[in-house]
Amino acid sequence: MKTFTGLLDKLSTLSQLIKFRVSLFVALTSGCGYLTNGGLISTEFFLVMLFAFISSSGAAVANEALEVREDSIMRRTRERPICTGKVSKEVALLTAGVLTVTSSLGFLLKFNPYVAFLSILTFLLYNFIYTPLKKITIFAVLIGTIPGALPVLGGALATGNTISLQATTFFCVLIFWQVLHFAGLGALYSADYEAAGFKIGLNERTKKFYLILTTLCSMGFIFCNLYLIYLKPNFFSFFVIFITQVSSAISVFFLLKNLNQESSVLAVKNLSFTLLCLIIVIFLR
Repeated sequence: MKTFTGLLDKLSTLSQLIKFRVSLFVALTSGCGYLTNGGLISTEFFLVMLFAFISSSGAAVANEALEVREDSIMRRTRERPICTGKVSKEVALLTAGVLTVTSSLGFLLKFNPYVAFLSILTFLLYNFIYTPLKKITIFAVLIGTIPGALPVLGGALATGNTISLQATTFFCVLIFWQVLHFAGLGALYSADYEAAGFKIGLNERTKKFYLILTTLCSMGFIFCNLYLIYLKPNFFSFFVIFITQVSSAISVFFLLKNLNQESSVLAVKNLSFTLLCLIIVIFLR
């Protein structure tokens, strides 16, 4: 029993370290990029998602090692493995390096150098551009959307084709979605962000910035969905997505009006549900 409990504890630590849910999301969006660029559900499709998952895991581990001081301050992150001493910073950096090299070589050897390049670029943008900018400017949220959406283009390029209009549109959907998601998280963890010295929280000082940005991104978010319907007619499925997108946009504006925890939780949940629905529609097309 002790052995089994110890194994579960190690798996839980590993899951936290690689940010399992985030890495799974990256793998799924990479798979969407592959499918929207003419790829089929095949061995290559699953390899794209596997390498994307490993790549995202490496970036996540490196990020936790680089931000261990800030993570230790914030309530939502101070129980992460490096903060609690379950994993040393040195071991984390070594693990991040192994995972990043493994995924990059996998993309290079199995697919092509363009996918490997995007994987490395995503790692660098996330950890060495977006991460330090969070403590400098609110505009970091715009930079942060790029590494979050690049796996879509990586998945698209893994097909060996030029990037299609449908894959590009889905890339834009992720850009717009992330801005709205940042707004929800920014309000939900505003106090944490401020304590850690991050400038990306949603508060009275940044409210006007987020209002302008989320208005533009809500329109782009919904327009891209309509364009996906035009490019790949599947009216019923995308109509469901359209309704959830409108609901998400409304919940974000409700959040901007109230700036309280209840509305921020609603916005984050609505946005997560919308993206999950969109991924399912693309997978089942």
